[in-house]
Amino acid sequence: AFDIIQQRSMMLKIVIIMGGFGTFKSKKAQRLYDIIFNVSFWTCGSVCALNLIYQKMPYHNLPTDMLTAYVHLPAWQSWLIWRRFVKTQGCAELLAKAQSNQDRAKKLNTILRFGGWLVLLVQCVMVADVLVGFSLPRTLELESKGSLHEYHEFKSIHALIMWAVIPPVIAGMFSSYVMFGFIAMLHILDILATRDLLAKCVEPLAGYYEDPEKAGAGPTRSRQRDSKKAAHMTPRDKSGGDTSSVTGSSEFGGSVIGDVVDNIQEFQRQAALEDSLFRTVAELLVFLIDGVQSRIDHTSNAVGGLWVHLVFFSVMQVLAISAGLEALGTSHTHEYRWWWGAQDFFHLGGGLVLLVVAMGVFCIVTAVFGRVPRYVFKMLAGAGVPVGRQASVVSLLGTRPLGMRVAFGFILVDMPKAAGFFFVLLMLLMD
Repeated sequence: AFDIIQQRSMMLKIVIIMGGFGTFKSKKAQRLYDIIFNVSFWTCGSVCALNLIYQKMPYHNLPTDMLTAYVHLPAWQSWLIWRRFVKTQGCAELLAKAQSNQDRAKKLNTILRFGGWLVLLVQCVMVADVLVGFSLPRTLELESKGSLHEYHEFKSIHALIMWAVIPPVIAGMFSSYVMFGFIAMLHILDILATRDLLAKCVEPLAGYYEDPEKAGAGPTRSRQRDSKKAAHMTPRDKSGGDTSSVTGSSEFGGSVIGDVVDNIQEFQRQAALEDSLFRTVAELLVFLIDGVQSRIDHTSNAVGGLWVHLVFFSVMQVLAISAGLEALGTSHTHEYRWWWGAQDFFHLGGGLVLLVVAMGVFCIVTAVFGRVPRYVFKMLAGAGVPVGRQASVVSLLGTRPLGMRVAFGFILVDMPKAAGFFFVLLMLLMD
């Protein structure tokens, strides 16, 4: 997946390399690259955790600094899981399915090219914001004092280390957010490609039900009318009113009965053919849709736990910073430092962005996929399939809700749940 992104957009290639998802042909270069990001995550997290004890500049308050120390865990988890996910067979299959349609593949290229500029801008802004909020304050203080011995203090070491480790950590964090959007886009393209295949599968049924005679659906209407007419004719009618020909009526009656029997056998044969054709098409429809759901399940199983962790952490970010800002408005004992503003922007802005991305992209996939059964129903109705047959297919597709699932597959992420989630979050913020 990372190779596809880098091939489609130069800006996203920069984003991917800055975020620790780059790949190199040289094993030594790759190993060094991986070590740099692992060390950055754990060094940054450890130093921020120690500052909970020292409480030196740029210490803000306990809730905010606890979030600052803890953010490294979901960030490192996200970086690690996405790196593993793109190497799985399920991801390779998803990429192949999503790019099966050339027209939609071109649209994907366009989205990636233009989206790359936006993502790179956001990534650079957030890296700069975190450097301003955590590294710059102590650096400016040291320059103003010009005292060399103060460089050995913890807050000075903290500030100097942050200059080195913050860029890869924050870039990796926001690069992982991009992966949620990219994988969701691949699933949507997979769904749309499958819809095209579903339409082709229904075409034989349309040809069968719209013109059964041409499709070999049974005896022609002229033969049916002749048989019915012959069945209601009396021996006198059949002999043209000539009683002298009554002696041949038994032979004619036997011929009529033979035609009726042939018609019944033909109807039975064609009924069996129709049933076999419909079952084959229905099984193919279910197979294609189950294939899409299996690829969605693979993604959900791989990143579902990460999704829950990130959403939980983002909620804590939004609630903690909102509570801190509200308390600041009622307190007159502490002066609000300028670097605290950068820290609050990082947590509040990053939390909101992640909530929108995580909830939004999963909901969109579920919404697009959830309309597929109705699309199948309309195609079957348009093909002239009997209502009973339509209902049987729709019932097979409705055995379980389609879409993205988290929490070990128990929770379907859809629009009603997302709306309810944001409504509750809004109520908590307004309380």
